[in-house]
Amino acid sequence: MADAALADIGYHRARRWLAAVCLSIGLGAALTNCDLSPKSPPAGTGGPGDTGAGGNAGAGGGSGAGQDAGLGGAGGAGGAGAVDGGVTIDGAGDVDASVTRDASVAPDATVAPDATVAPDAPGSGPGLRVKVRIDDGWRFNRADAPGADKAAFDDAAWPLLDLPHTWNAEDGQDGPATPYYRGIGWYRKHYTVPAELAGRTLYLQFDGSNIITDVYVNDELVGTHLGGFATFRFDVTRSMKIGADNVIAVRVNNAPGIDRNNVIVPGSPTANVPPLSGDFTFFGGLYRSVHLLATGPLAISPTDFGSSGVYIKQTNVSATAADLAITIKLLNGAVDAKTANVKATILDAAKAEVAALSGTQAVPANGRSDAVLRAS
Repeated sequence: MADAALADIGYHRARRWLAAVCLSIGLGAALTNCDLSPKSPPAGTGGPGDTGAGGNAGAGGGSGAGQDAGLGGAGGAGGAGAVDGGVTIDGAGDVDASVTRDASVAPDATVAPDATVAPDAPGSGPGLRVKVRIDDGWRFNRADAPGADKAAFDDAAWPLLDLPHTWNAEDGQDGPATPYYRGIGWYRKHYTVPAELAGRTLYLQFDGSNIITDVYVNDELVGTHLGGFATFRFDVTRSMKIGADNVIAVRVNNAPGIDRNNVIVPGSPTANVPPLSGDFTFFGGLYRSVHLLATGPLAISPTDFGSSGVYIKQTNVSATAADLAITIKLLNGAVDAKTANVKATILDAAKAEVAALSGTQAVPANGRSDAVLRAS
């Protein structure tokens, strides 16, 4: 497998089945082993799935399951109370993927904040995903701050805090009946991308930010997200510098779109971002974790509007059988076309394997393609 590497593990739950999809990449190389035998890992935490097209504004979509894994050697721990499955690549290192006991998908392995990213296991290549949580050490200002999108902006007077954070933790406790601050807040962080991630595609992942979020990296606007409840990602490969200081600046706006009489506020940027009202506080801020996600150039798409990039469609369902079509959304950021070798393992509620599917799919250079596996 000198020319191939296990690139991604994606999960999707549908009724009583759980599909574990493994993607290997290369020139005709096959995925030799994708084992999901149970393990007993220590507890940990991870992040949800992917959403939003990198660099593009959009409303995102429903949050999906995570599909990221620790890099090299033993993979990181799964969520608390999870049962993990190891994936072996020619016997060189394990990548742990978490599955909860009720067969739903748990966020999987992350690298601890500021942890050193281990080199790839021998023979594994640069395809493996790694996700680094970057929640610590953000500067915050609860007001608009002209120029705060620029790397050279002086934020030394801003207080330091760790994510998750909301600026309505105190004034929003009583709900909408009591006035609370709704407007703009800024977050800024200096971050050095580990040198071991050179050559990978990089994304900033926001697990939750309310309501409109503008993300800048080194003076460049990399994307705007509309909506307060979906995970989203932006491709920052061209904006971030490997092994050097980067400035991430995030402008969040939870200004109201309607007034107390439910009349649209003229000119409000959130007037077209639902929901406009509710019997709850619209907490502003980065209220969930932020991660740096790194993938190989060919991967299960991280930009599929909040999903894991894996879909199961069931037809002709009976008490004993069903026809399944599994769609895996693939993204190729390389300058040449690639062939993806995809394997899906179908597990029942007891995590016993009921079917294994595999296939190949051509993915054009700098393009996308869907691999579809079928079982009946």
